[in-house]
Amino acid sequence: MPAYPPDQLRSALFLDFDNIFSSLQEMDPEYAHVFARYPSQWLNWLIRHATGPAKSQDHPRRILYRKCYLNPQAFHEYRPFFIKAAFDVIDCPPLTQRGKTSTDIHIVMDIIEALNFPIHFDEFLILSGDADFTPVLIKLREHDRITTVLSTGFTSLAYISASTHLIDRERFILSGLGFGKSEEEPVTPAALDVDKLYIEAARVVRDMVAEYPFPVAFAPLAQEVQTTLADDFSPTTDWYGHDKFSTLLAKLDLDPLEISWTFPGYVYDPGRHDFNSTESFDAMGTTHPDLAPLARKVHELTDTPYLLPEHYKGLFEAIAQEVTENDFSLTRTSRNVRDRCRAQGLPISRAQVNFVLIGIGHTGYRYGEQTPESPLGLAKAFAQNVNYLCRTAQFLLDPDETKLFLRWLVAKQPVAPPNGGAPKPIAPASE
Repeated sequence: MPAYPPDQLRSALFLDFDNIFSSLQEMDPEYAHVFARYPSQWLNWLIRHATGPAKSQDHPRRILYRKCYLNPQAFHEYRPFFIKAAFDVIDCPPLTQRGKTSTDIHIVMDIIEALNFPIHFDEFLILSGDADFTPVLIKLREHDRITTVLSTGFTSLAYISASTHLIDRERFILSGLGFGKSEEEPVTPAALDVDKLYIEAARVVRDMVAEYPFPVAFAPLAQEVQTTLADDFSPTTDWYGHDKFSTLLAKLDLDPLEISWTFPGYVYDPGRHDFNSTESFDAMGTTHPDLAPLARKVHELTDTPYLLPEHYKGLFEAIAQEVTENDFSLTRTSRNVRDRCRAQGLPISRAQVNFVLIGIGHTGYRYGEQTPESPLGLAKAFAQNVNYLCRTAQFLLDPDETKLFLRWLVAKQPVAPPNGGAPKPIAPASE
């Protein structure tokens, strides 16, 4: 008789330690510290909380094979923690003057070896944001294997597309590393009170649409639904048994609200929100028709939030004031900035705030080095990051596109007052 359920997911885990640690270090040194010193904590979370492919909800996955690839010259102090957590630690010292290691080659060779193991691995967990692994993910898919990846920094869209599942970065930090409240155990879709779910989700959508003088895009609505319902409903998938937010939205009774399915999707109140054609409505296209084609292309290639220039202006002002008043910590700052934006009627989700905050950090920008924080400096750093994302997607801006690009993200950003003066207040963040 087998010791484990025969339908349990058998997994092999490959950790690019340098890549994940460095990305977490850029966001918050405490994240990196917990990740490196308490691997059993996030490993147990991975075992309990499969990201969708689990065959058995009671026993999501069993990680039979776990390897950690680590530069011993830079990170030798963390080696014992992973040995204690039953990882096979592979030393990958620098081989060039620039510090290039052989980690990626070691991982690829071990993945090939694992494909030929007597035990069939259903899932390959690759904890790395290195897009060089994209061909490996494609090859694993050709072998009918599930691939689940974690990236705590910028993730190539090709890399995401090649994988079966992407572990949500914020969920990993808040739940896996323990920087948020503990998660409830997942329940099966059959255990959900579907009628109650639909009623509560519809209430959240109605309340949010009522707050704004213009149609509300799907992205902030989706974030609000997930956040508000988190305490009462624990999804086994991102959308309570639905494949995406729009599918859940279509099930809700929102009368008299109406839905525009035209990209990026809006919910609006026809009695309060005035625009000519629901079918063709696009806030960017209506108010900034010259910017819309470029902004949409950049969004589709890089996931950069498809926000209006005035929304970005308010967002950078909110970030500047929050960091000036309370310093920077990704989890707290993103929450408070989201609340400041909401208080100003800006439909900006926490996921969008996180994208901007992390993108700014990837340019080498250091929050809190100047007082007060400059909205213009933040905008320029974010534009630099988005331009880099465009180049990695092989989209090179020509001079005319660059002018439009800067008008979208940077134009009319206020400069921080001289001599340490406080910027104009926006709105207090809710606790």
